[in-house]
Amino acid sequence: MIICGSATSWMIDKIIGDTGGLYGRCSRTIYLAPFCLGEVEHFLKEAKGIVWNRYVEP
Repeated sequence: MIICGSATSWMIDKIIGDTGGLYGRCSRTIYLAPFCLGEVEHFLKEAKGIVWNRYVEP
């Protein structure tokens, strides 16, 4: 299971630091950097075939 989100302290307290069913099961931490809009656009176009118009018509 991969857990990600913006509430890091909550995840550490409630998931990693908890003594319930997932206690002691954190085997690895993956550090990810955010993507910029250009990287997301490139990924969607190349990997998924999704192309969108950047301009919204009024």
